[in-house]
Amino acid sequence: MADPQAPADFTVAMNYVKELKEHRPDLWPQFEEYITEYRTPPRDLDRFHAQVKELLKDEPDLYARFEEFFPKKSGGQETEGQGENNAT
Repeated sequence: MADPQAPADFTVAMNYVKELKEHRPDLWPQFEEYITEYRTPPRDLDRFHAQVKELLKDEPDLYARFEEFFPKKSGGQETEGQGENNAT
């Protein structure tokens, strides 16, 4: 059975994307690039959030809304420090 919360989450995300495109169309291409880079290949979630935070540094409300639908950790997955301290 499908997750009953998924459609609501998707709707929130799509509304956010629409708002970002309308409010700050100049930031959309870079935001879209970060999303694409994060998805393939998978990358460090903390780095992804740092990039988006820097991109939206003059738009704290947009960044706060981004964190609502794209939390730093999901499903108990640890992201902090993954792969960063394992260099030889």
